[in-house]
Amino acid sequence: MSNLFNRRGVYYLRYKSGGEWHKVSLKTGEKDVAEKLKAKFDHDNLMHELVGKKHPINFTAAMKRYFENHTLGLGEKTLKSYIGNSRNLVAFFGTVDLGDINKDLITQFTVERVEEDGVSHATVNRDLSLLSRLFHLARDEWGVIDSFPKIKKFSEKKFERVRWLKDFEVEKLLDELPDKVRDFMFVAFNTGGRKSELFNLKWSDIDFDTGYIYFNETKNDLRRGIPINQPLRELLYRLRQEAVDERVFCTMNTVWFYESFRAACDRAGIKNFRIHDARHTFASKLVQQGVTIQVVQKLLGHKAIKMTMRYAHLSNKSLEDAIKVLDKPKEMVSSNVTNVKFIADLVKNDVPVEVIKQLVNM
Repeated sequence: MSNLFNRRGVYYLRYKSGGEWHKVSLKTGEKDVAEKLKAKFDHDNLMHELVGKKHPINFTAAMKRYFENHTLGLGEKTLKSYIGNSRNLVAFFGTVDLGDINKDLITQFTVERVEEDGVSHATVNRDLSLLSRLFHLARDEWGVIDSFPKIKKFSEKKFERVRWLKDFEVEKLLDELPDKVRDFMFVAFNTGGRKSELFNLKWSDIDFDTGYIYFNETKNDLRRGIPINQPLRELLYRLRQEAVDERVFCTMNTVWFYESFRAACDRAGIKNFRIHDARHTFASKLVQQGVTIQVVQKLLGHKAIKMTMRYAHLSNKSLEDAIKVLDKPKEMVSSNVTNVKFIADLVKNDVPVEVIKQLVNM
């Protein structure tokens, strides 16, 4: 049973779990609301104590039990993140009994997340952290399993692989894809959109008048707009005429989509390429064409530029431009009069401020 108490106008629950006392905020100052939450908490935990040890529990039911009884007090952002992780896990483990999940199944889950879903090692590790939490609760508090397999997480390196295709490889792949998958990948190659962003893309997110696609449902909740180039505009016009749903890509079976993509890669002779790598291809091509890292960051929707810096090695233009200024005659910068045009050229070529200051002071 739990104890209810009020502190500074907010009600809390104090309860014992795993031999230790814990407290959690109910985030309400209304006593009747707090008492109802306490009653639900006590009832659910009593029921689990009475019947939880007598019957096996499948993964989906275990995850539901976790959210009903162990997420009180979590912040909104954390809870949203956990819900996302749980969806990934439930989609794979589903009705498998918690006690039947072994090391091989977990390995298969991680492989599919990386190779088919195209997510980073860090993202998979967040899923595995929730899985580990669930296992510990099931063994130590619910008593529905006696043991669970050791969960090995990925090493999170500072920068992960960047796999991208050259123009002729993109054409080879597109030629081998079925029409619907080809259209999807063409949009991916020309916008850098994530797979989830493209599947969630609606016609209302596309403004043909201004020439922008807007991704509203993004990984980091940052809305971003991508200019529409002419080839993409022509494709979107055609798809709009054929549209049968609010979503741009709505009629593809997921299994068929992945199988078609992998088969096309095999026929085109393209190895170790994921759907997510279309995003890398988009960014890599921009950098190689001289687009600054800051602009690429905005187009990809990265909050931190360190994520975009993984593409910086593909272009040495800024370094070369910085060194070239050393060839300029010393007389171009007078000790009394600053050559404005010279400095403007340096800024235009993205020469670092520190280098410009050194040149001006020469």
